[in-house]
Amino acid sequence: MAGLTALVIFFSPKDALIVLVGIIFIGFIGSLRINYWIKITLLTIIGVFLALSRSHVIPSVIPDKVITVLAGIFMFRILIYIYTLNHEKNEENRSMQFSYFFMFPNLVMPFFPIVDYKNFVNGAKSGHTLLAYNRGANLILRGLIQILFYRIFYSYFIPSIGDVDNVLSLSQFIFFTYLTTLRLSGILHFAVGVLCLFGFNLPDIFYNFYLASGFDDYWRRLNIYWKDFIVKVFYYPVFFKIRKIGMVRATMITTIFIFIINWVLHNYQLFWITGTWTFKWTDFIFWMIFGALVTITTYLQLRNTKTKNNKSRTPIVRTLKICLTFLTISIMWTFWQSPTVSGWIQFMSYGLQGSISSYLTLAGIIIGGFVILYTLIWKFDIDKYAKDLRHFPVWEKYFNLAMVIIFSVLSLQWTQHYSESNLHFSLNKILRLQPNQNDEDRKFDGYYENILDGESNANLLQKIEEIDEFMDQKREVSGKQKDDEWVLFYHSRIVEDAGNIEFKKLKPLSEINFKGSDFRTNSWGMRDKAYLLEKSENTVRIALVGASLEMGSGVTNEQVFEYLCEEKLNSNNSGNENYEILNFSVGGRNLIQFPYTIEHEILKFKPDYIVVFNHELEWNSIVKTIAQLAPQMDIINRDNPWLYRLLTQLKITEQSQPQEIRQKLRDYKQMIFENEYQQIVKMCRDHDIKPIWMNIPSVLESRVNPPYEDAVMWAQKAGLECYNLAGWYDGYDTENLRIASGDNHPNARGHELISIPFCNAIQTILEKGK
Repeated sequence: MAGLTALVIFFSPKDALIVLVGIIFIGFIGSLRINYWIKITLLTIIGVFLALSRSHVIPSVIPDKVITVLAGIFMFRILIYIYTLNHEKNEENRSMQFSYFFMFPNLVMPFFPIVDYKNFVNGAKSGHTLLAYNRGANLILRGLIQILFYRIFYSYFIPSIGDVDNVLSLSQFIFFTYLTTLRLSGILHFAVGVLCLFGFNLPDIFYNFYLASGFDDYWRRLNIYWKDFIVKVFYYPVFFKIRKIGMVRATMITTIFIFIINWVLHNYQLFWITGTWTFKWTDFIFWMIFGALVTITTYLQLRNTKTKNNKSRTPIVRTLKICLTFLTISIMWTFWQSPTVSGWIQFMSYGLQGSISSYLTLAGIIIGGFVILYTLIWKFDIDKYAKDLRHFPVWEKYFNLAMVIIFSVLSLQWTQHYSESNLHFSLNKILRLQPNQNDEDRKFDGYYENILDGESNANLLQKIEEIDEFMDQKREVSGKQKDDEWVLFYHSRIVEDAGNIEFKKLKPLSEINFKGSDFRTNSWGMRDKAYLLEKSENTVRIALVGASLEMGSGVTNEQVFEYLCEEKLNSNNSGNENYEILNFSVGGRNLIQFPYTIEHEILKFKPDYIVVFNHELEWNSIVKTIAQLAPQMDIINRDNPWLYRLLTQLKITEQSQPQEIRQKLRDYKQMIFENEYQQIVKMCRDHDIKPIWMNIPSVLESRVNPPYEDAVMWAQKAGLECYNLAGWYDGYDTENLRIASGDNHPNARGHELISIPFCNAIQTILEKGK
């Protein structure tokens, strides 16, 4: 019943019907009493059809969202189901079989625990008890708190890649990046907890994996459902077929085999969720190294089974093994996330940089951590495993209660204000999961177009998060025009290659539906009205050069704040002057491209004022653009000679990786900003134009330590007249001011609010110019 309710709530009637029919049809084939391999063949045919549809190789009437949901339900569970029916005796229960495929949380969670069918049936038999419901509530609370801690680490403790320059900052990055695996644990704990509340008392899915004392131990503790699935469906069948070659050899070969299967299945899972299958060396090497470590550890254990080594069981030795395992897995985790092997090696080289005091500090932290871990394990027994599912660690209940109280207090208005002002901590940022410094540059400019072709998404969880947010936006606009283009801006039909440092430009006289709104360009390739090249008499022209916010991503032409301001200026004008605000903004543009835009596109319109916009993510956008253009250094040399000389001086070449480029540019941020501002001011003064600088925060931009302070100082130093439009959304619920969940571009109401301080600033500028 809960599954049917979820279908009604989260899906349109058509999509809900397709999902329901798909579940019944595929589940029916899986339960047919026919030859095992015939059943496998039928399911394979269905899978190939859905895969071709998901990757858009063939046209399909089934929406991608529906295929993703069906894949989330069947991509692994159908394998367990038919394997169980073929190898184990289970009583026929159609209701139980339907419930197994119709777990309602799975309908809204593509990333879902691989629940074993036998455990599911056994859990249903023992699940309707008060203790089971209590356990489910505790698992949900555990999952939520783990997700909250993930968000805290993600938002406040992971340094920007550009800020990593020595052994201490590198260690901080490695440590807290690995701790973000709490998100995986939290999501899956939450899912299992919900199932427990509905009467399915399932076993634990994780077992203190941060306290693993070896690689084989880590494999056993991390995502136990996944491990059990791999062992049951792949390990045992292969092992029992080849065990005649010897127990040790069979174990080694089978272990290597299942880690190859691990790599394949993770990409298989990623394909169904994202629709793409990509090969990454870091991904492949990660699984092979992990498999090799587990294989070697297993071999050593098998070889020493008859040897009693009590020393290895002493508290100090075990604590040391836990620390070494944690350190190794942490480093491997950063490797898995790295887009390239060479980039990771270059990044890790910062571990060789640092003063003696920094190495001593790190050593002190490690020793202190060792002592704390030793105390927690051997004095407080935090790694004790409750074999009886009825039991839940008492200390964790008190800890969870304390966390609930703390976050409840932090949610109070006065504590939020105090924490933001004095502690630089925003609960709103945690609850809404605003992108951190490393992810902001790939989530704002034109919405995901600056992912750098997805190369920064080597791990599955990051990709799932992006797809989940993208699907949230699709759901939010369901029922609107069918041709809504919720795609990367740079991949839309209204964008074409610029052939210069601008990288991309808008096609003239074009029209599409972009993010649910009409998007039109004039004959000059501007998203604006049709303007003549020659300025009419008594006309004041103001040219804007900015990025996707100023371009009006997600709203119609008539809803963009500059359009509203122009209408207001002309409607309130009692004199003979006419005002024209020409919008030259393009999604993804930034400061190093603005001088070229001004020189080659704006000056011919003879504006009286040029407004240059700044954003919180300006520096990230600049670095991204340089990384995109690095393979074409001749373009940079032609269109921005000063920047080319700087890049040459820093030994940035066509072969330089984005991570390397970011590191080399980090100390030249001020120099680049000041030089670009100076170029703009010089061009404006040479053509009798007043240069203006404006800062517009995005909807969820941080209110703590405003990021524009350095930029405004550099702009003023260069000679620009500066205005800050921060605070345009004060007093409003920001969730109601952005175009969709996960997209921080302002909606129509947001642009209306922005137009007020923008128009006030323009009127002030015009008054000064009289």
